Amino acid sequence: MKVTTANVTRLTLTELAEFSLDPVTVILEDYAKGQGKIIIECYGSSWSSYWGAMGGRSVAQFFIDCDSDYLIGCMSHVSQKRFDSEALKQVMKRALLAARRDYSMWGKSPASVDRFQLLPLDAGAARNAFDELDSIYDGYEFYNLPSHLMEAFFGIDWMTYASQYGQVPNDDYLYLERIVKAVQAGLAESLKSASNMAENEAQDPVKAKFLLDFAEYLRAEAERIGNGHQAGLLYAADRAAAQAYQADRSLIPSRQ
Repeated sequence: MKVTTANVTRLTLTELAEFSLDPVTVILEDYAKGQGKIIIECYGSSWSSYWGAMGGRSVAQFFIDCDSDYLIGCMSHVSQKRFDSEALKQVMKRALLAARRDYSMWGKSPASVDRFQLLPLDAGAARNAFDELDSIYDGYEFYNLPSHLMEAFFGIDWMTYASQYGQVPNDDYLYLERIVKAVQAGLAESLKSASNMAENEAQDPVKAKFLLDFAEYLRAEAERIGNGHQAGLLYAADRAAAQAYQADRSLIPSRQ
């Protein structure tokens, strides 16, 4: 049996109006230097990823340094874009109207209008095509698109172009992107607070003065007692002085 321990940090991010999010919980698991896992939870959904090589960084440092596209790809299979039949329909209607207004194109087969391959249509055929476009309702699946109508607009390779023109931003992706950016901001603030706290703890003049006074007391006691117990007292005095210099570096004697 192999038991692996991890340094676990749990953060809760609230008041996320800037990101339009509910509270977010972040769990960081650092297994070793440059190895760790992150778990993110928000409104009943969760995402996670493990990295085995982070260049010696902690999970928090690594997550902050990476761009959101990469992080989303690690935690989810959600696509940045999605097909939207309504968006495709509106683009096709605009192309059809533009083609009808451009009389110079008639008689040419096929004619190109904004990369569309439109065959010549008289007014009646154009009207029928326009009406048929209305049969494509919002939420219409890509594989249900009327192939004869798509070929009239895009040619035989209509699937490629229809898919391209029907792409819109994926709300699920944008939602996860907001979560990732909120977590990055929260981790950055957490690391900054930890750094400031460590610096404040390291620079404590009151603690430093107490330790120096204690070191002087121990040295005085060592001198008073004399031989026999001096070594232990002097060692303790040196340790106290070293801790004092660590608490307030301005007290370190300058070297001439």
